[in-house]
Amino acid sequence: MLRLLNMTMGDTSAITAQILTATAADLVNKGPMAEMLAGLELLHYLTPNLHHDLYYWVRQAKNATAEIDYLLSRDMQVLPFEVKAGVQGDMKSLWDFMREKKLDQAVRCSLENFGKFDYIDAEAEGAVRHVEVYPLYALSQFVMGE
Repeated sequence: MLRLLNMTMGDTSAITAQILTATAADLVNKGPMAEMLAGLELLHYLTPNLHHDLYYWVRQAKNATAEIDYLLSRDMQVLPFEVKAGVQGDMKSLWDFMREKKLDQAVRCSLENFGKFDYIDAEAEGAVRHVEVYPLYALSQFVMGE
């Protein structure tokens, strides 16, 4: 991450604080770096003697681009995994994907605290979507808790 930002090694506490807490205007690449960090953490805590791949989903339709950062597996089901660099962010792609694939479980990783919430999808006849929230710094809890 430091190499991407063209920063040198040394005391990284100020750099780490900048990456994790700065506003989007302060750090343009914050979103892609949060996604990269989440992907590396997901891989780090998986079984080390097996090869693991990370998957994502993209729909590139005219005026309707959508993407899901990672697709994981839980209980033989696809589990969409959305990474946000802050505490807010649009989840339209997630809702579209869940609606299209008829899924009711997802994970959001962000700077929020642990939590969960339900989303009632009015566009899918009131289907309830359950979302677990994990802080970016605690992804080991997600992987190890499976």
